Amino acid sequence: MDRAQLTELFGGAPGAPVPHVDPEDVKAVWELGREVKKNHPDGQVAIGMDVFKHTCRPGANIKAVV
Repeated sequence: MDRAQLTELFGGAPGAPVPHVDPEDVKAVWELGREVKKNHPDGQVAIGMDVFKHTCRPGANIKAVV
């Protein structure tokens, strides 16, 4: 993906402030990624935004966490 596609998908812009996120949400997403990688070592898998929403605490800024 190029920068424009990433900005469209996740928001933000170069030089813009980065939103605050709960470190526990970052940890939960990291652990989710580790588990998915363990179960799908070939890398042929995608994780939908709803899975991230379920993984993080209610009200989390999912795009910022991811």
